[in-house]
Amino acid sequence: MTEIEGSYQLYKTGSQDDPVGGPKFAVDVVGGVRIVHLSTDLEVRRVIFPDEIRDASATYVHGYIGNRFIAAPSKYVALIGRYNVSLASDFSWFLNGSVEIRPWEHVAFGAGLQVLDLSLENDSSDAALDARLFGPVLYLKFHF
Repeated sequence: MTEIEGSYQLYKTGSQDDPVGGPKFAVDVVGGVRIVHLSTDLEVRRVIFPDEIRDASATYVHGYIGNRFIAAPSKYVALIGRYNVSLASDFSWFLNGSVEIRPWEHVAFGAGLQVLDLSLENDSSDAALDARLFGPVLYLKFHF
């Protein structure tokens, strides 16, 4: 899965001290494109009849829109929440909450939890996906 995303800051208040900088609270609009490529190979082994091998792949591309909320209680720590929704083939959504440590102006480390609910169908093939992916996320961010 690949996401290409842009953002626009709707609102911000306060300003942190240098060298890290940044707002104390901000609300952003985010929007982008999510590209999901699925590929599967299935092998059925049989005792009497010959083995059967099936494979399929599909690529789904859909746009999404949402918000990001940033609350920074200190210049080195930020609490970030974001969500987005999309109408892929059906309604899909994403939710993320994380804590970010910003030791320098252009570098941040983060950890959190995220949920991605996908409901995808491709009319041109027999591939479809209805899944809810949930789990932790660790990241390293470079600001420029």
